[in-house]
Amino acid sequence: MNTIIKINNKQATVIAVIAFILTLTLSYYLPGYTITLSGLLVVIFLSVFVKSIQSTLIAAGISLAVVIGFFLLQKGEMATKVVIEYLFIVFLVLFTTLLVLTMKRLNQNMLFEKSHHAALFENATEGIVLTNQHGVMILANPAAVKMFGYEPNEMVGHHVEVLLPQKIREHHVKLRDTFYEAPAHRAMGSGRDLYAQKKDGQKFPVEVSLSYYYRGEQRFVIAFIVDITQRKLIEESMRLQQQDKRGRKKSQRYFG
Repeated sequence: MNTIIKINNKQATVIAVIAFILTLTLSYYLPGYTITLSGLLVVIFLSVFVKSIQSTLIAAGISLAVVIGFFLLQKGEMATKVVIEYLFIVFLVLFTTLLVLTMKRLNQNMLFEKSHHAALFENATEGIVLTNQHGVMILANPAAVKMFGYEPNEMVGHHVEVLLPQKIREHHVKLRDTFYEAPAHRAMGSGRDLYAQKKDGQKFPVEVSLSYYYRGEQRFVIAFIVDITQRKLIEESMRLQQQDKRGRKKSQRYFG
């Protein structure tokens, strides 16, 4: 079983301070071992768990100051080997800083995109339902939850057929399996009236578009659902008006 270790800002700061103190102590009491200064790399790396870019720059600045300080404290004429060791430590500090800053920028870009996707999902006016390859709902946005009269997260874990009238559920399972065999981005029920069912059993007309994507070997299907009840009422009203007009015209011709 894999265990993921998570470190928050406060924990990372505490560990970094401890590592910094240990590095200073060892470097002071073991002046001939420049390898002890490599503990500063741990301090810089731990700043990856702190969101701000400034934390990494501060850690890098302090680390460089410490390296330069210990270099200047060297007594007597220094051997070329010692100078090279200090220069190498400076290189490692700069390289680690650049690496951490790159990681932070990538992470910030990912979080930015993720927040935008979440905003689109949460604020979409049409219902969005995500199902796995077994037809089980794993996500439903607020519009879908409201549309079908469920509580938040209540739809998750149920087969998508619970959103359909009872009489067509069995047939829909076959249609779903057929779609999974040859998935495509398309509208459902072209040329036919589609109906969904709320939690309380009330049926209402809908338009549904399907899309899909893969994550590894798993396939997921996205259903975009629009409640067209109002549109149907308007269309029916217009139809009745047209029918009434035709009826009046016939009456005028008959009695005229």
